[in-house]
Amino acid sequence: MDLLRRLSEAHGLSGHEDAVCSIVRDELSRIGIGDVRTDVLGNVIAHVPGDGRRVVITAHMDEVGFLVKAIEKDTGFLRVHRVGGGDPRALSATRMVVHSARGEIVACTGIHPINIITTEDARRPLEWNDFYVDTGLESVEVHSRVRVGDPITAHQTLFIGEGTISGKALDDRIGVYACLRALEQVRNPRCDLYFVATVQEEVGLRGAQVAGFALKPDIAVAIDVTTAADLPGIDKTRAVTHLGDGVAIKLADKRTLTHPKINCFLVGLADREGIPWQYEILPGGGSDAGALQLAQQGAAVAGLDVPLRYCHSPVELAHQRDVQATVDLLRRFLEHIDEIDLAG
Repeated sequence: MDLLRRLSEAHGLSGHEDAVCSIVRDELSRIGIGDVRTDVLGNVIAHVPGDGRRVVITAHMDEVGFLVKAIEKDTGFLRVHRVGGGDPRALSATRMVVHSARGEIVACTGIHPINIITTEDARRPLEWNDFYVDTGLESVEVHSRVRVGDPITAHQTLFIGEGTISGKALDDRIGVYACLRALEQVRNPRCDLYFVATVQEEVGLRGAQVAGFALKPDIAVAIDVTTAADLPGIDKTRAVTHLGDGVAIKLADKRTLTHPKINCFLVGLADREGIPWQYEILPGGGSDAGALQLAQQGAAVAGLDVPLRYCHSPVELAHQRDVQATVDLLRRFLEHIDEIDLAG
């Protein structure tokens, strides 16, 4: 799990993914993939030449967070611009890192304390405009070190528990991890294979859109996370997926309908190989598959997702069984992809 720890703990706000990019390139070199480049947007593109269909697998490197949009003159508190989606409740009272050109500053998100606000304000839903970031430094020090536009991300270490994994940016560093492990283990992939570690997914699938147009895949598979809302008080039919029940085979989300023939093939392959799996229909959100499906002449797309609780928070929670199932199914899929009959 050292690779996943380094991926999770690295900081990579959308548009600022360089640290994650470096880890991915080093790992691709370690496992012997030499044809690697980075495009103008920042996508890391690795090519494993082969015969057959052109296949692209993707996982995104970026995470949600903030940009500094203003520095209060007298206090030094930072006002922020949100980058990516999420729930403001998930990032209240959270330790953050301000990535300044003059050195990183550990800070925290702040909101007004509950014991001094009015009852009416306490009942009002938390909004992003309520947030500020507190470095704890004197105003003059903040103004000398921080600039408008500096990225801010959550500060969190990865915790590996008894079967579970918890930390920040598992959306979607865990997908990057799964792709790298599958590439390391795959034997004789039956396709002309590209792996793309994409950028700026959280702000509109931008990296995947650019990569899809450049690579023109016949088949594309996005490896991401999905909601595991198997929580107290939520009906089982609304859970989307269940933690520990295996890799999620995506049928639909807000951005795509995946290819039914590929889905049937994935289900049959998982059953044949004894890989635990579950279906996924995600009512909100999307993945790189939505952009890849519409690139150039269009591609047949699929999605393999790791169930995740508490997405876009510093304590995202996944299960190691689901991660391993994702690696195993992706690896087997690449070894048998020539058996799919899309025209039949």
